[in-house]
Amino acid sequence: MPPTQRAPELEQFHAVRRFQPTLAFTADSSALLFSVNISGQFNLWRLPVEGGWPAQLTTFEDRTVRGVAPSPDGSTVVFSADRDGDEFHQLFEIDLRGGWPVALTDAPQVQHELLPGAWDPTGCRLAYAANSRRPSDMDVWIRDSVTGEVTHVFGDGRYAEPVSFSPDGRHLLCTEGFANDDHRLHLVDLDTGTSRALTTQQEPARFIPGPWAADGSGCWVATDLDREFLGLAFLHLTDGRLEWHETPDWDVENLAGDAAGTVLVWLVNEDGWGRLHARDLRTGRDLPTADLPPGCEMIFGHTLAVSPDGRYAALVWAQPTRSHEVYLVELATGRTRRLTDNMLGGLDPAQLTAPDLIRYPSADEQV
Repeated sequence: MPPTQRAPELEQFHAVRRFQPTLAFTADSSALLFSVNISGQFNLWRLPVEGGWPAQLTTFEDRTVRGVAPSPDGSTVVFSADRDGDEFHQLFEIDLRGGWPVALTDAPQVQHELLPGAWDPTGCRLAYAANSRRPSDMDVWIRDSVTGEVTHVFGDGRYAEPVSFSPDGRHLLCTEGFANDDHRLHLVDLDTGTSRALTTQQEPARFIPGPWAADGSGCWVATDLDREFLGLAFLHLTDGRLEWHETPDWDVENLAGDAAGTVLVWLVNEDGWGRLHARDLRTGRDLPTADLPPGCEMIFGHTLAVSPDGRYAALVWAQPTRSHEVYLVELATGRTRRLTDNMLGGLDPAQLTAPDLIRYPSADEQV
């Protein structure tokens, strides 16, 4: 008679590898870059899209790698890291062909924020946010990657962050945050140094900016402007008009696209479960829905990324019976592959319980 299976120990549930909320493809679409604590600290790692054991790129012991932005030519990656969790993130650059991190900033009392669209299309300019002028504000800065010269381009008493450069590199899309549920989008003309507000709503509204159109005429956004839920819309730059494309009775929680503007992916929260949708922007045809296991994107952060060649999407996926894992989605077919295995405690997922959805009427509904 086989022995009775023992109940898991508490420590087994904590024996998992953990990620920071950042994920990016290399310029040639062959690998993913992310921050994970395999070494005991959150370092930068590179994992081929075919899977296997990742290569460790940094060996920090007291710093945590946060944001990651690979250069368009594939030679380097810029990343942010703070020391001992102090949240004063500094910027570093490392040669992906092999090298040691070089500090681009060294201001221990300044926060530097780095987003995935930090590089311009030529790889000559890098945009980031920093509160170096006033601790209460976040300004947008551009660093010349050749000369190292840094220029202030937007902010002035705001909490602002750069999102991405236009396809021709002339404009920089920026966000201004007033509250968690209230954002404005601004467009900075880098030739003239002027800026204009793209969204001027009077009531609070959330805006999650996504990829640019290939012709630079606008960008995709998720917003709840005049809606209860976040929908998917295209924001025209000429007049600030929103053209709605998807208005589900759920939130569009995240969106991403390739650099050429040929494919768009967006994540919808349907009854608490994430569902990843994709569209070929050249034909307007919806691509197969990703067959991800029941779960949602990494909580407390966004990781959704699309490969530069438009073939793949990737994200850190949370499940009720498994730890966070990196999943790769083949957009043409919707097929997914789990690239990591972070369950270190010997837990059998079959022993774990997935939640049941329970609905009940709210106070303003008729029973």
